[in-house]
Parts: sequence; structure tokens; C-alpha cells
Amino acid sequence: LNREMASLTSAVAMAIDHQAKPCRRSKSRNAMQTFCVVGDGGLILGFYCVPSDDMQWVEIAMEEIVARHGGDIEKTDDGDYRLKKKGALPDFIYVDK
Repeated sequence: LNREMASLTSAVAMAIDHQAKPCRRSKSRNAMQTFCVVGDGGLILGFYCVPSDDMQWVEIAMEEIVARHGGDIEKTDDGDYRLKKKGALPDFIYVDK
């Protein structure tokens, strides 16, 4: 499944969001939230179980999503990220937190 999901890309837009409900019944406290990346037509590009909505988990997932689209990002000195190469990333990325 990971290999098949890693081949999916989006051309027009992507949306990213954290949700608490899907992991509410988890026996482990290691996965308390989900982080989901959705592409064109509701296509799930990535679905990750994460301990919190802390941005360190977003970093790992988004590096993979950006690389999948042929792009490249770099971390700046102030801890933010900058797009070095756009590749085939969509023009619109909606963020809901």
C-alpha cells in the first residue's frame, strides 16, 4: 500500500488537516491525531497517525509529499520552510489546523 500511495500526485490543489476523532479509540497514546493530505477529487495522498498536532510531524510527511511531486524544500534559519524547486506541486495548498 505504501508503494502505491507514494505514486499518487495532485495537479490542481491539495488540502492538509489534523483530526482527533479517527484515533479516539486507540489503545496506544502514541497516535492521538491523524494528519491527512488530500488531492484532486478527494484522492488521499497521505494518511499519517501522529502523537499530536505539533508541526514536527507535518515536516516529515510534507517532505515526502513535496519530493513525490518533484519539488524540494529547505529549512530556513528561523525554522520555517522555503520552496527551492516547485516541480509538479499544485498551485494551491489549503491548510486547516
